[in-house]
Amino acid sequence: MEKGKVLSLISGIITLTASFLFTLFTYSIADNTHYVSGLLGINRVIHMMYAPYTIFHILSIIVLLIFLFSGVLQILGFKYRSFTFLGSVLPLFFSIIILLGVFGLISVQYLGALYILGSDQPIIDGIIPLHISIINPNDSLGVYLLLGSSVIAIISSLIKREG
Repeated sequence: MEKGKVLSLISGIITLTASFLFTLFTYSIADNTHYVSGLLGINRVIHMMYAPYTIFHILSIIVLLIFLFSGVLQILGFKYRSFTFLGSVLPLFFSIIILLGVFGLISVQYLGALYILGSDQPIIDGIIPLHISIINPNDSLGVYLLLGSSVIAIISSLIKREG
């Protein structure tokens, strides 16, 4: 198997794992910790589909769905390089924005659409979503995995493939 295809497959698996099983970041509201994760956010995105209020809600739904299934696009990049690149741009952008927001380098208003993916009730407390802080109490291993897998996917999309 070619290196580009293998990297595409690996990046897709890591992206799906980081998006759904790990938290991306946490935030607190009235002493309740909210975990932001793709698995927790699917339910909220589905509820938003039933009553989109404005064009912003509709665009948020589209962007979040593309983000949540970007790992699938990266895996489809096993066959077509363009899917790998398209599946890596949004997670790369979100992970950079999350890290800048968590470390206070930009206003947390830029994380607004991602708050939709948050919930104060984990699926299995302490296990899913898995929250492992690295540097800041609000960051998580998931955002670093997402950033790394996006970089791997972009590298994979640049490698020429046969056939």
